[in-house]
Order: sequence, then C-alpha cells, then structure tokens
Amino acid sequence: MLIPFRLLLVPLLLLIAMTLQCVSPSDCNRQYRREDYLLRWPDNDGDCQNLRHELLVRQSRSDVTFTNSSNCVVSAGIWFDPYTEVELNKASDLDVDHVIPLAYAHDHGGYAWSNKMKKAFAVDQDNLLLVYDYENSVKGSKGPSEYLPAKGFHCEYLRIWKRVAEKYDIELDEADWAVIIEAQLFCGSS
Repeated sequence: MLIPFRLLLVPLLLLIAMTLQCVSPSDCNRQYRREDYLLRWPDNDGDCQNLRHELLVRQSRSDVTFTNSSNCVVSAGIWFDPYTEVELNKASDLDVDHVIPLAYAHDHGGYAWSNKMKKAFAVDQDNLLLVYDYENSVKGSKGPSEYLPAKGFHCEYLRIWKRVAEKYDIELDEADWAVIIEAQLFCGSS
C-alpha cells in the first residue's frame, strides 16, 4: 500500500521546522516551556489550599466563600485589581500574575537558571499579584515598555519590576529599563 505524498509532506515539514528552530543544542534549551517553571500552584503547608487560593484568602477585602466545606477552593470574596482599578468578587475572574512574566524572565536570562531557581521564581510572592484575568491576558509576556497598568499603579508596578529584575539578575530590554528609570524621576527612586 502506497501512502500519498501529501500525507507525508505535513509531518516532514513539521520536522524540518522543529530542526531549524534548534540550530544548536543550546538553542533548544532556550525555548520557553511554562512547565519548566510551574506545573501547578503548590500547597507547601499541606492545608489543601494551593498558593493561588491562599493569596485569594489573604488579599480579599471581605470574608471569602469556598466551593465546599473542605475550604480548599475559594469561590467568592472582594478583590481590588491594581491593573484596572476595578473591584472583583468572583475568584474565577482573577489570575495570579507574574509581574515579570515567566516567558519574559526566561528570554532575558532565566533560560540559564537551574530548575530549582526557575521554580522558586515562579512562586516568589514578591513577583505575584492577583489581577483581573482579562487584563492579565492583555499584558501577556510584555515588558513595561509595551504594557503598563492603570496610571494609579504605574509607580508600584515599575518598582516591582526593578526589585525583582535586580533580585534575579534579569537582563531587561533597554526600552524597559528606560521606562523604569524615567518613572523613578516621577515616582521617587525607591
């Protein structure tokens, strides 16, 4: 039985494309894979609430409600999204945002980190904020030269970028550093 050439062409083109992406083995190691940083939010204290739900409980402006009596999964509360300056009450409308996105960090030096350091970065609460999920998708993996939240949060947002970038020795793009430096003039240098 002969296989039509068209059926062989697509897998062959995919193989060629993958090969071209990895000119050398080090190039393949530079490809971002979220799972290298974070498979799921951890539950380090074993109380059934993972880090996301612990943040939801801690940062709610009211008592939270849970999906069931085991109190593991938060369903409602009142949270303020600093990116949009909007109040939200459904936990499902919130994402835990990495202020310096995982993909950005990876592309700016994180690819060379050990697995342990990648995982530590992914759960470092200095770099995590609860934000409206839609706005988080708008932000994506952009740096501050391409995305800034609501004006009232610019200064704090850029302070977090600077602090976390210095903590992890992340090599920021020149345009992103320029935004941070300019903000220091208006926000103060802290």
